[in-house]
Amino acid sequence: MAASAGTMIVRNLKGITSQVDLYQPDAISTNIAFSRSGLAGAASPTFVTFGEDVVISDISIVTGATAVGGAFLLDDNRMPSSVRWANHLNTLASRPILNFFVRAGQRFGIIQY
Repeated sequence: MAASAGTMIVRNLKGITSQVDLYQPDAISTNIAFSRSGLAGAASPTFVTFGEDVVISDISIVTGATAVGGAFLLDDNRMPSSVRWANHLNTLASRPILNFFVRAGQRFGIIQY
């Protein structure tokens, strides 16, 4: 399969949601790329920062990637949180609800495994 796109939904502490576009390379040990202002691509940043505290509530991705999931990174440190892509397919209405808190100014990323 080729690289694909996805979407991450974030909610600020006032309850307002926004989306972040994702670019998923088709290989393990690669970083997801992010764009808050349009389509993410291979040259997009491999981290995203927010100007306020947010909660990541959903990630949806296309099926068929070589990697089976992704580990969350905060300020380039691996966190004890991850996602399995099979559970976060954009065709699943029953995707697990995420509740991952990111402070304003922290660098959030995902490395695939």
